Amino acid sequence: MIEGAADPGLYDYNPYRNRAKIEWPEGKTVAVWVSPNLEYYEIDPPANPHRKSWPKPHPDVVGYGHRDYANRVGHWRLAEVMEKHGFKGSVSLSVALCNHIPEVVESANDLGWEFFSHGIYNTRYSYGMDEAQERAIIEDSIRTVKEATGQTIKGWLAPALTHTPRTLDLIAEYGMTYTCDLYHDDQPQPVHVKSGTLISMPYSIEVNDHYGFFVYNMSPANMPTP
Repeated sequence: MIEGAADPGLYDYNPYRNRAKIEWPEGKTVAVWVSPNLEYYEIDPPANPHRKSWPKPHPDVVGYGHRDYANRVGHWRLAEVMEKHGFKGSVSLSVALCNHIPEVVESANDLGWEFFSHGIYNTRYSYGMDEAQERAIIEDSIRTVKEATGQTIKGWLAPALTHTPRTLDLIAEYGMTYTCDLYHDDQPQPVHVKSGTLISMPYSIEVNDHYGFFVYNMSPANMPTP
């Protein structure tokens, strides 16, 4: 028997073949969740000793400009297509966008999109945070989105997918009901937390544009349809 680190016990093993069939409202047979990322990257963020924000020496003007394109062009084009075909978005939001480029957040809110937190900036990571710092990020997210949109966020996608051992317990404690940070299943599944109720929401990172272009080296024409 090979010994290793203990299973963290985040969720139960629930094999697909033995599950009860999901019954969607009104007899619907499929559920589609469209989750655009509206993010904000700093061109020269504070250094995190656990991870570099940019692969090039700061300031990485090219990397910054590539990501800023989304807020100037990408969001607006995507929103037009989604509205044309009747899709509403559940937005993974870098909440600093509410202050830096409020026009983008106002646009999504006016379209009736839902917001959940993707941290403050996507260039500031949870690695190395103590509990007080992590609580401050969560509280800032709740407060900032409420003030900007009137919505109370119920979900969490950690900034740049970075975590601490306490992240899931904390977001559940603050009343969040779902996390997008677990990629272990195709269906919503319960997550074990100290208080509250938390569900893992399937987030199809395999069809994320960044992974498609820069990890799998695909062209836009060959990107799979979510």
